[in-house]
Amino acid sequence: KGGAREARAAQKLIQDRKISWSVYRDFLRQHQSPMASILETLSREKAPRYPFAIIESLKALSEGAAGDNVERAASEHAMLLSRLDAFCTMLQKAEGDPADILQVVRWQEAMFRTRPSLRRLECSERVVGMSRSFIEAYGSHSAERYPDLLERLIGCFKRSAQAFGGQRKALEMAAAGIQHNLSSPAALQKAHRTFLLALQKATGPVHD
Repeated sequence: KGGAREARAAQKLIQDRKISWSVYRDFLRQHQSPMASILETLSREKAPRYPFAIIESLKALSEGAAGDNVERAASEHAMLLSRLDAFCTMLQKAEGDPADILQVVRWQEAMFRTRPSLRRLECSERVVGMSRSFIEAYGSHSAERYPDLLERLIGCFKRSAQAFGGQRKALEMAAAGIQHNLSSPAALQKAHRTFLLALQKATGPVHD
């Protein structure tokens, strides 16, 4: 809330090719409070421990704008934006990231190939083989092939869940999440990663 308004204010400011220090300083001072409100709310709701020191960086920017040092203000402003960009990337990946599809399929292939408790499953060779084929053919249209890969393996995932009594419920719920999100690459990647994390916990160290 309020983000679009801040964006419009910045867009209006940069219409002028040359921005004087006084105009820039006044802009920072005027928008300090709304920026703080937005970022504190975002940090509190998404990550209570304020990752990437966003709030601290905002305070440093406020101090820079309060003085008469344009270099410090601009430097602190750049630092804030860099940390905010990293924070937003973290939030985006937490919701699933199609760019990480290849990574999770490689992880899946390695787990079913190296972990004894998974190698013993009747369908393990199928998972390894199909994963390798996907990895070798990975290209511009792989995001479109990703749901088909997981849909063809969902039966094995469900059987995998039944093989681990202590973690069966968590694995079954994670497998259901994959099946439920086959129409969205981002949500599907998140669900797939959740399943592999649960499977990793269930199977324990590689040297079991």
